[in-house]
Amino acid sequence: MTLDYKSIPPEIPIGRPSSDRVWMIDAIRGFALLGILLLNIQSFAMPLEAYFNAQAWLPTERGMLVAHVMDVVGEGRFMSIFSILFGVGIVMQGERQHERATSIHIRRMLWLLAIGLIHAYIFWYGDILTCYALAGLAIFWLRKYSAKTLLWIALGLIGFGILFQLAMFAAMMFTPPDQQFNPFVLGEGTAEERRVAEVTAMRGSWLDQMSYRGPYALMIQIFMIFAMPGLAGLMLLGMSLFKFGWFDFDRCRRARALMMVIGIGLGWTLGAAGMWLSRPGGPFEKPAAQGSDPLAAFAIPLTAIGYISALMFVCQLLGARLLHPLACVGRTALSCYLTHTLICTTIFYGHGFGLFGNYDRFQLLGFVVGIWIAQLIIAPLWLSAFRFGPMEWLWRSLTYARLQPLTK
Repeated sequence: MTLDYKSIPPEIPIGRPSSDRVWMIDAIRGFALLGILLLNIQSFAMPLEAYFNAQAWLPTERGMLVAHVMDVVGEGRFMSIFSILFGVGIVMQGERQHERATSIHIRRMLWLLAIGLIHAYIFWYGDILTCYALAGLAIFWLRKYSAKTLLWIALGLIGFGILFQLAMFAAMMFTPPDQQFNPFVLGEGTAEERRVAEVTAMRGSWLDQMSYRGPYALMIQIFMIFAMPGLAGLMLLGMSLFKFGWFDFDRCRRARALMMVIGIGLGWTLGAAGMWLSRPGGPFEKPAAQGSDPLAAFAIPLTAIGYISALMFVCQLLGARLLHPLACVGRTALSCYLTHTLICTTIFYGHGFGLFGNYDRFQLLGFVVGIWIAQLIIAPLWLSAFRFGPMEWLWRSLTYARLQPLTK
């Protein structure tokens, strides 16, 4: 299948983004951020192995139902939306800063890298900020390319990422079980003994937790280095879509409607098929137990584009006033993301209430909804008095090497 350039709308000048475009992007970012918590809550509250294998911890009937639904509609999708919007943000920042854009962006990404490393090794191993910082440094130099060129580069990198996932799947499929290496399983003894040991450590002191936090953080970051091409491709896809006018209400309406139907319909279908093939006794059972599903490699980016397209229509239908709380969460995304860690580690880890490993996935939904409600209330209240979220203000002040005005 070839891409027909005649069907692609001409690139638009960026200039100063319209207020409609800005609040809508903020609202979609807020949606993605809240959605990410649906997946992350598992590794906040359960042994890490359970994130990749739902059978590994408290496989209750209702918990397994939640796990299956998340595999089809959520796994990787919300982070992909966030990655696409990260690319959009790089283009918008670059246009606003003009000749200072390069030096400012490098400082922004380096400080984001520092924040991510602190987050990963001191608070929670599941950090993604370090990967965003490294990918953001790598792709910034491409921001001035045309929308069509960016699209081809993005598709190439995303395709490379898919091939990497397929290679991982094939390697696990044809490796005997006794020779497989799973970096996310620490300790000795039976599988059940290892998980109990992790639960005990996470219910212990901060130092007890470090025996897992450090190795897990390192392994996740090593894994993400290999996944970096796909992540960078999604960011470049965001740059391309922004230049094509995808995020303007009056442009690309037919293309968005088509991608909404194809992206969500085909993405969910592939996700459901992968889940069925990964069932106990199914042909993908062994690799799926380590979080590898070849159909998910295709389903995730398709579904993410479908979600963004659908959210564009939702934004146009509901308007800025009704979606103001969600847009405020998007404007304070860094603060809200790190607050997820602060709240969840306090609830589940031993230096807080020590509830790690006590709840199945269905019960964890109650914590997720509670955090959602709190952030949808607090973020607008905060921004009614302050210009930035607290971590956004700190990040900005570090970038410009001077304290930025916080109050309005």
